[in-house]
Amino acid sequence: MTKPVPGLHSHSTSADVPPQAILGATHALEAVTHEFAATARKLA
Repeated sequence: MTKPVPGLHSHSTSADVPPQAILGATHALEAVTHEFAATARKLA
């Protein structure tokens, strides 16, 4: 977790999320999707 920015509350919008966090989550999701697809091909 990143340190809270002074002036922002805990219920801040998604616009306050750092781009690195979004890219990291997207990359992780792609990796999971790729693994799932590879497993599905093995089982098919």
